[in-house]
Amino acid sequence: MSLETMATLVTIAVGVAAIIGAGSRMMHGLESRLTQRMDERFEQVDKRFEQVDKRFEQVDKRFEQVDKRFEQVDKRFEQVSQQVIDLAHGLTQVRSELVEVKISVARLEGPAPGLLRAR
Repeated sequence: MSLETMATLVTIAVGVAAIIGAGSRMMHGLESRLTQRMDERFEQVDKRFEQVDKRFEQVDKRFEQVDKRFEQVDKRFEQVSQQVIDLAHGLTQVRSELVEVKISVARLEGPAPGLLRAR
């Protein structure tokens, strides 16, 4: 091989290396910009997720408050239901005692002994 051929080959190799180096720098710059954009977007998404988490926490607190209120209402409903049952039982007792009183009054007011007719 001649010296000119070797110089041409070395020049071509250096040119290819320079092109590859420039392409590598361009790709590195592109990758850096893309990474930066992705990081910025991820930060925005993270902020949104934090806001959503805060909202979920608020909704959870409200739900717990409503659940406690429902439990209180349910307890009160059970108390009222028991009171109604007790009143119904008491009313039944009063009615049975009233029947006994009516029977006793009827016995006391029965026909006068002298007014009984003989048959």
